[in-house]
Amino acid sequence: MQIHNFKDSKKLGDKGEAIVYQFMLNHPKIESVMDVRDDRNYQKIDVDYQVRMANGTELGVEVKTDSYKSGNIFYETVSAEEVASRGCLDKTQADYLFYYFINLDRLYILNMSAYRNFVQYYQSYFDTQGFRKELKNYRANNADTYTSIGYAIPLSFLHSHANNNWMNIYRLQQDYSVAS
Repeated sequence: MQIHNFKDSKKLGDKGEAIVYQFMLNHPKIESVMDVRDDRNYQKIDVDYQVRMANGTELGVEVKTDSYKSGNIFYETVSAEEVASRGCLDKTQADYLFYYFINLDRLYILNMSAYRNFVQYYQSYFDTQGFRKELKNYRANNADTYTSIGYAIPLSFLHSHANNNWMNIYRLQQDYSVAS
């Protein structure tokens, strides 16, 4: 089992967040973007950006960056099994999840409420099909590991069952000329 290193994951996440941030700044339907990643209040509710749409609507956005080319999107239900901590995607108060596959240049924008309902609806299917996964993670400042639990949901399954009202897909470098 591969162990994820926090420092490496943080570097990758920062790079993906910078690319997604530029996408949001250049998107014609977005009026403004406020970076709240360093605000403890927003960290507690797993929101990275506050976005004001051109129509005046304000939305919270959580960004996840993934380097894998597995064809799966990871939905974390438990972030640290050892302390029974709820997973980010179960507890985030963000309105939208921006899930960026950095090596594939694909950004999935998912309405978080609809996506959460989708995962809950198909949870027994994911369990029986072996999509439930446990990932070992290496902590930043010590030698301990912790276990994240969730579902590695095939993108093909997501595409065939998602509604275009709650999922959009972009190629950032092709569609928005965002440089990485």
